Amino acid sequence: MHRIVSAVATTALAAGIAVLVPGTAFAAGTAQQVAVHGGDAGLSLDRTSVPAGKVTFSVDTTSGVGSQVSMFTLANGATLRKVFADFKEEFSGGPKIAAQGTRDLNNDATFYGLADVSPRTPAKVTEVLLPGTYYLVDLGAMGSPSSLTATLQVTPPVPGSASSLAALGQAQVMMTAADRFETSSSVLPATGTVQVTNNGDTIHFMDFSPVAPGTTDGDIQAFFLGAGPNPFINGPSVGLDVIDPGRTALLSYSLPAGTYVMVCFVADAENGIPHALMGMHLVVTLG
Repeated sequence: MHRIVSAVATTALAAGIAVLVPGTAFAAGTAQQVAVHGGDAGLSLDRTSVPAGKVTFSVDTTSGVGSQVSMFTLANGATLRKVFADFKEEFSGGPKIAAQGTRDLNNDATFYGLADVSPRTPAKVTEVLLPGTYYLVDLGAMGSPSSLTATLQVTPPVPGSASSLAALGQAQVMMTAADRFETSSSVLPATGTVQVTNNGDTIHFMDFSPVAPGTTDGDIQAFFLGAGPNPFINGPSVGLDVIDPGRTALLSYSLPAGTYVMVCFVADAENGIPHALMGMHLVVTLG
């Protein structure tokens, strides 16, 4: 969905629709590797079990509309059916129901990001996982029989395996409790790795979407409010999918240098308005 951000934003503005539409230095130790492939037939993994610790997911897709791969575990006794019902609320056409969806997702699952990718823009996501059962879903294919096609079992760690992300992409992106983005620099790598941390109190995601040179955050907000021209342009985009409060992941990607805006369209848990329309966007330069 983030492939057509301008259309999504216009629809969201008009109808109140909430949308979930994205050089590494690590601590000592090697990350386990898992390849995740999206496509019209669903998701597939090159392995279905991995030891706990640091894991790198290489995410790609052959789907023409891209894949929005989210990974989660169940929480508070929720079932998979309940989480799917929560997603249905989140994607509803009304703010009140969407707000309930966000509250339910916060309660019923723990989200670990993974990636929003297109055939031209694969991505890697690295993070630390504990033992348990992890479910992968393509949010762009929700409702299709093949939308959930992958389960990953994380087993107890191998002695001596890597178990921390000690800092460090080439730059940091923070999601704040005020539902805003903050970065360690206004210039982020066009090809490289950023460390993304959710310091907020609700789920968020972060997508890089290309905009016209010279675009400001004022221009973005004006467009979302129906008071300005469309600043979004056609071009590759990538993102870190839904991630829980308190979690950190490393997103590695390659995009053309230029001007981009980071956006999050998760519905606000109180009023159901997409966070981006409430100001959760930040124009940055990738170079």
